[in-house]
Amino acid sequence: GGRGGGGGGEGQEGDNEVVMFERGSNFNVTKRVTLKKEGTFTVKASYAPISPDSKTLSPSTPLDICTFKIEAPTGAANKIRVNIKQDVSGIITLSSAQSMEEVAADPPAQDETKEGAETKEDSGAADAPGPAADAPAPKKKYKKTNLAFTVDTFMRYSKAAMDALVEDEARMANADRVAAETAAKRNELESYLYSMRDKIIGELKEFCTEAEAQAFGKALEDAEEWLYSDEGFDSTKSVYTAKLEEVQKFGTPIERRQVESRARQAGVDSLKSSLEIYQKFMQSSDDKYAHVTDDERSTVRSAVSSSESWLYEMIEKQASLPTSVDPVLTTAVLQERQKALASTCNPIMHKPAPLPPKVDEAKSDEAKANDDEAKGGAGEGDKGKDEDDGKPMETDEGNGGKEEVPPPPEPMETE
Repeated sequence: GGRGGGGGGEGQEGDNEVVMFERGSNFNVTKRVTLKKEGTFTVKASYAPISPDSKTLSPSTPLDICTFKIEAPTGAANKIRVNIKQDVSGIITLSSAQSMEEVAADPPAQDETKEGAETKEDSGAADAPGPAADAPAPKKKYKKTNLAFTVDTFMRYSKAAMDALVEDEARMANADRVAAETAAKRNELESYLYSMRDKIIGELKEFCTEAEAQAFGKALEDAEEWLYSDEGFDSTKSVYTAKLEEVQKFGTPIERRQVESRARQAGVDSLKSSLEIYQKFMQSSDDKYAHVTDDERSTVRSAVSSSESWLYEMIEKQASLPTSVDPVLTTAVLQERQKALASTCNPIMHKPAPLPPKVDEAKSDEAKANDDEAKGGAGEGDKGKDEDDGKPMETDEGNGGKEEVPPPPEPMETE
């Protein structure tokens, strides 16, 4: 169980203590204690004394838990309310400390006092023999002011001790990282030795000369013997890295020849595809290429012809070499040639067509008017006939849209 003791402040004497949290009580509980203090004072939390036979707490465990230093107003003893909390983890904390200043109760309203007096006068005769009933005491009101406080926990590490522990943790984490990286590099070296030992007499055999195969096999054998020696079993990451690079000097050129042999045809096909596209462009009579000049077509034709000649020359040269020597036609060379070809031909092939010339609106309107005049003069001779033949009959809008009937002809005069 935990107990709290209120120590005196400066110039104060006497300590009080009370058990606030019994052993076995529920956690996450807040309890309150009220003290009469002035100035700065301390409240100490500690374990209640236990029997030596009890197994709830080791006899060697210090009883003090923490102290709370509370800054109360000075001048007179104040009513201080201290709220102590045992959180969900069982940790004792000071939730708050408040100064309780009593506030005078408000006087009763004047109308209520007058009405009470009149009622008393009316019933005075009847109630005179009995004693007056006592009115209930008004409830006291307090003004609560939060007070500042500090917490000092016993058995807490000092800043220097915490810094030292943090440094130790970082040192150990770094040591674990280095150990893991060292083990990974050792495994990488071991895997490379086993893999190359089998490949040198298998899939890589055609890509190396006899002398290279013997030298590489000797390097692999020496590295394997060192790896399983006492020195190689417990070495550092940098040493494993150096050993791996030492054997890779023999194996990397051989592996590169295999990679180039497998990827070369795809690079050749890609360059041939680009050449075909540009050749179709040169031979095209499509209107969308009508704006391309003859000089530009000649530039494309020259670039295509040069790249095509180079490609077939390099293919022939590569075919004359054995697979056990470094290739002359590599994927990097093919990609560079294709890139140079595209930088020459693409701007010409994708050259935008020029916009149509802008027509002057004033001249356009004038030309249109002249055309209308010419058409009007040519059709003047037939205009009257067309009007008579094609003129619709007039209608009287006021007559509901009915066709107007012509008047009857006048009779001829006779003598």
